[in-house]
Amino acid sequence: AGRLASLQEGRTPEEAAERVTLAQLAEEKTAHKVAELRLQRRAAALERSERREAEAVAEATAARERLEEELVRAQDKASLAARQAARREASLLSELSEMRAKVSQAALQAVARAP
Repeated sequence: AGRLASLQEGRTPEEAAERVTLAQLAEEKTAHKVAELRLQRRAAALERSERREAEAVAEATAARERLEEELVRAQDKASLAARQAARREASLLSELSEMRAKVSQAALQAVARAP
């Protein structure tokens, strides 16, 4: 009220009303600019948050892909080791069979030579 009275001193009622209206408009303009700045800051914060989220998704995707690649390598390595072990086992079984055959043959020859 004191502000309105000081604005109206020495002016016609129309001038005083225009002056009050201009002051109100300036206050509203300032309030709108402040609100706009706040909205801009919020929008910038949301954009930063979205970028961080996108980066986190990209990092998680890259990590998942690395893990999948490591899993494939480990599975290939395990498969190779299993095949090598199976070949080694087959080789040892073949060797064992040959030794048994030789032992049997030697035993038969020994029996045949015996009086």
